[in-house]
Amino acid sequence: MVVGLLAILKAGGVYVPLDADSPVERISMMLEDVELNVLLSVGQALPSPQPRTKVIDLVVERQRIEEQPTNAPNITLSPDAAAYLVFTSGSTGQPKAVLGHHQGVVNYLSFLSNTYALDERDVVLQLPSLGFDASIRDLIGPLTVGARVILIHKSVTQDALALVRKIDECRVTGLLSLVPSMLNALIETGHRCDSVRLVLVSGEQLSVAACREAKELFGPNVMIVNQYGPTECTMTSSFNANTLNGQNGVALIGRPIANCRIYVLDEYRNAVPVGVPGELYIGGHGVTYGYYNDPTTTHERFVHEPVRSRKIFEPETSDGFLRTGNFLSWVERTNR
Repeated sequence: MVVGLLAILKAGGVYVPLDADSPVERISMMLEDVELNVLLSVGQALPSPQPRTKVIDLVVERQRIEEQPTNAPNITLSPDAAAYLVFTSGSTGQPKAVLGHHQGVVNYLSFLSNTYALDERDVVLQLPSLGFDASIRDLIGPLTVGARVILIHKSVTQDALALVRKIDECRVTGLLSLVPSMLNALIETGHRCDSVRLVLVSGEQLSVAACREAKELFGPNVMIVNQYGPTECTMTSSFNANTLNGQNGVALIGRPIANCRIYVLDEYRNAVPVGVPGELYIGGHGVTYGYYNDPTTTHERFVHEPVRSRKIFEPETSDGFLRTGNFLSWVERTNR
């Protein structure tokens, strides 16, 4: 399926990942919401797609596929071309299909490799399901720099002891999509993983205590980074590598990644002072096109009119940013 995903992108298509382990109702909903031209599978039994969708089983059709031309297609894509369509988890309601573009992906993966010096010597464990945008970070990110990606069965990710053994066996150097609950489970095994040099954590609140314990698990030289970013903004919008210092025992979400802008605003979209709570707005290259076939919700969450505070919003930032619905405040450390 990894080859199929890369082939879709190489052909200039938009890929829509479907997790075969998801409930049938969720997969059926996805197939109804999205007009698929082609459905790739690797032998899984999936709900019937729409009649116009061509189904290709990569296992059954392997020989025919191997007989096809190997020359690269003559296709040119612009940065604003759509790249993928992923569904949100639906934890706060009905899952929504978010349409991402190549500019957002390239911007984040460039930040990833440049900031953390990923290269061909790294070994990365693929943790998230292909159904989530975080899989782009674990899968495509390492491949762009020649690093090795280890694919594991879902059952391994659900067994902390099996996971640390796999990390040790493969001499994994990077865990790029770890949620705090999984980090805590790894810590509880007491199994030292001294090959790991980089741990990127996101998806849940990260405690400073867990970061200290993780230093004992992975070794004192490991870099543990807290990340924040909604699906609507291409994986990650902010990062904090200073996770041993926090506020009220919680690691901060840090500063914006490259070509990303973060604002904390009041109800009139004015910037709030340090320490005063406000709503988090995100702008920049990572902001996606919004929700597929849902213009009403897109208009509510993706704001395109100029804001009132010219002191923090440059003229070019009025072209679009996301209202996250999350409320937080600046602290002095994040502005240094």
